[in-house]
Amino acid sequence: MGGEDLGVNRERRIRNLKRLEKRVARCNRCRELRDSCRRPSYGVGSVEPDIVVVFAAANIFNQDRGNLRQLAEILHPVLDVEAQAYYTYLVRCRPRLCPVKEERDRWFKGCCIDENGLCILSSQPCNGSPREPSIHEILNCLYFTVEEIAALEPLWVVTVGNSVARAVLHAFGIFTYHIKEQDLFVRVFESSEYRFICLPDFDDIEQCRKIMTGFEL
Repeated sequence: MGGEDLGVNRERRIRNLKRLEKRVARCNRCRELRDSCRRPSYGVGSVEPDIVVVFAAANIFNQDRGNLRQLAEILHPVLDVEAQAYYTYLVRCRPRLCPVKEERDRWFKGCCIDENGLCILSSQPCNGSPREPSIHEILNCLYFTVEEIAALEPLWVVTVGNSVARAVLHAFGIFTYHIKEQDLFVRVFESSEYRFICLPDFDDIEQCRKIMTGFEL
């Protein structure tokens, strides 16, 4: 493929991702999530990736660019591809348990985060505890992830966590109902277009490194 074709392909991917982000920003399918999320999380990384990593939702680990760089350094030699990666989320609006709103729910409805990220009920940074996305929230957001992967055309898709693995694999026609959770991880699956590897949840980069130790294609 010539340089001109590569440039056209890159511009096409950027254009498709921008369109996707605009639709994500307008989405209101999970109204209760938007109450404690001022803006959804968007994917980051190369628009010409060899690997797309899908997390359940934004968290402390995957919001740290240093962690993402180290994750790429672990994955690329194991998967035998170049050092280009893109990181995204199964659910774009981070699910939280809001103790303040729970106390005042009888009289308060609507978004409780201001433009500065402060809770309008307590005037403090949001201290809601992260929770796992529900199946309803996953299904509402899954088609964004599928479209994002299709726009990026990676060689590999890496899922993190049980709910992410099953949702993404099922979306691409790989059904895992008969596979126990412990047998799902650090295992390669293939569709007609992509190769997938499923990782369990991890809290830090050393846990990930340990998970991948000894893995061979």
